[in-house]
Amino acid sequence: PLCVWDYNINVRISTVVANTYRLGNLFRTYAKNNVQGYFVEHEEPLLSDFWCLKNWLLSHLAEDPCADTSALTRDFMDGYYGAASPMLTRYLELTCGAAAKSPLRMRCVENFSKADFVPYTLVFNRRGAYSSCPEFLGPNEEFVPAHDLVHTVLSTRGTVTYPQVLDAFVATGLDETHVKEALAKMFLCDYLIANYDRHLRNFGAIRNVETLEYTRMAPIFDSGASLWCWQRHLKYPQDWDYVAPPFGEGMEPLRQVKLFDAYTWFDADRLIGWPDEVTSILSQNDIMPQQRIEAIRNELERRCQVVTSTVTRIMQVAGRR
Repeated sequence: PLCVWDYNINVRISTVVANTYRLGNLFRTYAKNNVQGYFVEHEEPLLSDFWCLKNWLLSHLAEDPCADTSALTRDFMDGYYGAASPMLTRYLELTCGAAAKSPLRMRCVENFSKADFVPYTLVFNRRGAYSSCPEFLGPNEEFVPAHDLVHTVLSTRGTVTYPQVLDAFVATGLDETHVKEALAKMFLCDYLIANYDRHLRNFGAIRNVETLEYTRMAPIFDSGASLWCWQRHLKYPQDWDYVAPPFGEGMEPLRQVKLFDAYTWFDADRLIGWPDEVTSILSQNDIMPQQRIEAIRNELERRCQVVTSTVTRIMQVAGRR
């Protein structure tokens, strides 16, 4: 059987190893690859940060790799630290948030997942600022948008449904599990960042131009119509609402997240610190009011909580089938 010998509490006598936000995703990767045994080594427990919390998480994740690590952490912090829980939880969030942003990684807790999106950067010249991304196609590849697949492969016209889009991708020969996971990641991300412009031409599949074989789903790209950039004000509840394409005549964005049950990859801990990171980026815009930035941050925090609870319920239902 495949077994793992790991250092997931500390390394030698390191006093701060902010890795609790990665443990859920790590154990789901172990489960996905049929790991049968797990041994964790650590030294100097009294010098380690959150030694008891890490043992708690490791024990529960060993029993259930799909357990909600955020809920486990809250239960432990409240039960173990009592009145001090809010302060220590905030410290944990700050250290894990900083670790998540850092390019440095402990190899034993490295995330194993491949890149599912195209990174964008800002490019400036005399005419203004432009978003730029690297080419995601190889020399013998082409991008085929979902629009072409649905209307050519299935000969469908007019509005489309999620089952029709899924059938169109699967009809190309792509693995259905791969397709579902890629679409789930995209629409969950769209919900988190409030992307209101996911139409049939900015997601699709990649095909070899020589063999005409479809090789994989295209990475997530063209997500710029996000973070309520179309709204002049964000004062009232209706200012946050929008109709999300591309299915039917559009739908409430969270309904798109609920279309899928392929969420074994989801790790709520990786969202820790993300709203703060968005706030830091938006704050670089001198003409954006701080009140708007703070309102967006609060809404992103809420969406992180909604996504976590929604995905947890979906996985629980899927586990009972």
